[in-house]
Amino acid sequence: MDGLDDNVATPSVLSYSDQIRVGVPAGDLQYITNLPNNGGTFGYSQTVNFSVNVPHGCFVDMKRAYIRYNIKNTSTTTDSDYIMDRACGGVAVIDSMKWLGTTGAVISDIQQYNALVAMLNDFSNGNTVQSSGNLMEGASDAPNGLVPIDAAGALSASGASRRKIAIGKEATITHVPKGGMWNADKLLPLGMLNGQVQLQIGLATQAAGGHTITAKTLEWETNSWELHLPIIKVSEEFQSNFRQLMASGVNMSIHTVDFSTNQATIASSAEGQQTVLFANRRRSAKSVFTIARKLSDLSDDKVESASARRSCGTQQYSYSISGIDMPSQPVKASVNADSANYGEVIAEMNRALGHLGSTFRGSVANATNFMPAADKSAAGLAVFALDLEAYQGVLAGKNLSSSLPLIYKPTFSSTATENAAKEAAVQLSCYTAFDSMLVIDGLSGSLTAVN
Repeated sequence: MDGLDDNVATPSVLSYSDQIRVGVPAGDLQYITNLPNNGGTFGYSQTVNFSVNVPHGCFVDMKRAYIRYNIKNTSTTTDSDYIMDRACGGVAVIDSMKWLGTTGAVISDIQQYNALVAMLNDFSNGNTVQSSGNLMEGASDAPNGLVPIDAAGALSASGASRRKIAIGKEATITHVPKGGMWNADKLLPLGMLNGQVQLQIGLATQAAGGHTITAKTLEWETNSWELHLPIIKVSEEFQSNFRQLMASGVNMSIHTVDFSTNQATIASSAEGQQTVLFANRRRSAKSVFTIARKLSDLSDDKVESASARRSCGTQQYSYSISGIDMPSQPVKASVNADSANYGEVIAEMNRALGHLGSTFRGSVANATNFMPAADKSAAGLAVFALDLEAYQGVLAGKNLSSSLPLIYKPTFSSTATENAAKEAAVQLSCYTAFDSMLVIDGLSGSLTAVN
């Protein structure tokens, strides 16, 4: 019984002598707004460029940063409403999100960004999408079970639980971006660097930036772009100590989780076993997510091209990494009405997102809209994912930097109604979530990335 005292403790609610510790060094929080340096109004396929300007000696908390902008419906055709995407709303106008370091080298580059946001929103929480997502980004106010709009189901009238913009009107989008610099685990000392980092936002094509109703035209432009940054100014003493640390030549590392995109096209008439190679060279890949979309949908302004995904009637899938199949037994699926099986695919998706077993996470998917049996004529929400991380909380992802490519091996249905790829070309987009390290070179004051 001698060790009894070592195994007991006073509950914190009764420990009145506990003191909340004071943060040192003291920091003064302020919010600043950056504007683009290359114009005020931007249209299809143009680039919005921010030279990130932070006051001298300040740090930036990127986890609390966001962007805002306006979308204007510039159509002159009567009743041609700009209709926002079901899942990502007005974020559909963003095709790419790229960061450049102080040397001009690429730090982060996410292509097909709108489709990534749509996918992540679909597998977040339906209540979040229909509340904050609807108010901030313009997503649907009733997303649960909602089927994406494709060419076969093009709207003949406005509405269908989507937000819209009338001719000549504007809507303001407020977006908390995904990946890369936006989730840095430490404050970024951008006010201490030698030079500025650049944020380049590439806009989508005319048809991919939204959709409209049958027999109408989609025309839009964006304006009033703003980058909102919370900055923290620390004491002169801490600034001096930080500069001395940099001058000593010590390199500082900041961890982020980023996304990269690989694409491949599967020609029409595809059925049965497929072998798709993705040139992926990430050193610590946490998970992979593959989506399929009809190639023609990406240039059709009557389609929610960012979120209208296809299952191709996938019956099973696996990935080959360094010549080893993962999982050892393929993930099974079925869209057959008499023997539908979506559970394993959803389980793998939740595991890849770190949501498996959580009662606080959910999605807007159900048996109606996840993998519709009529894949040829009805889009869905299907994502074919795989978790690659051995441990949580440390760098423990798969090393994909070997000479062998990442190989995706799905088996498509041979039934034409179940498989959109039987009659149309399909684009596969493989998103890899990976660990990225931002490195501050102490002597040069530059910011680069190692991933």
